[in-house]
Formats: sequence, C-alpha cells, structure tokens
Amino acid sequence: MRRSRGFTIIELAIVLSISAVLVPLCFMFVRALTTRSDLATFDLEVASTLRSVHEQLELDRTRPACAVKWTLEAGALTRTASAECGGTLVLARDVKSLERIAGGASVVLVKRLAPEHEVTREIFVAGVVP
Repeated sequence: MRRSRGFTIIELAIVLSISAVLVPLCFMFVRALTTRSDLATFDLEVASTLRSVHEQLELDRTRPACAVKWTLEAGALTRTASAECGGTLVLARDVKSLERIAGGASVVLVKRLAPEHEVTREIFVAGVVP
C-alpha cells in the first residue's frame, strides 16, 4: 500500500482558486458593513444635534435677559453667552450651514464617510431662531 504524503497540486490549485474568489467578497462585505455603521453613527450625531440645539433654544427663550450669539466657524456650531446664561457651548460639529427659516432654523450637517462618499442631513428646529 502506498501512503499519502500530502496534498496534490490539483488540490492546492482548487483551494487557491476558491480563496481567490472568497477573499474579495469578504472585503466587500466588511466595507459595506463599515459604511452602514458609520452612517448609523452619523444619524445618531444628527439626532443628538437636533436635541441639543432645540434644548438650548428653549432655554434661551426662557431667559430673555441673556444676550446669546450663535456662530458657525470651521464646521462647529457654537452658542456664546455670559457665564450666568450658560457660557460658551459647542453644540455640534460637521455643520455646513445654519439658516433662519420661518418658524425655526435649518441646520445642515455633512459627514465624509469615505473619500467618494459624503452624506448630508438637514434638520429643522422649530421655535426661536438663533
């Protein structure tokens, strides 16, 4: 009887060809999952921005004696007031624009998820306009 000493060249070729097909598929799936995860994280950031901006607008409305200034510099939405009125707060990052609209404000947030993939979300905050 002859003993088997290892794999034949045909068996190795089959394993390599299957690997050559499966490895790129795995990379595509991982990239798609990473992109979806980044998008979900950005959507959470948008929701957090909506909440924090709305809460600050409501607080500013209840304190009419406070002089509050809202600025947008280098993608950061900042609320500036005296120390008695809450001081300076950075409410959001990745902000593209802040516009007054009838009945509220529009905040546009932009996030680059990949070199070729940029996501934009626009939120409307009802109430007193900054």
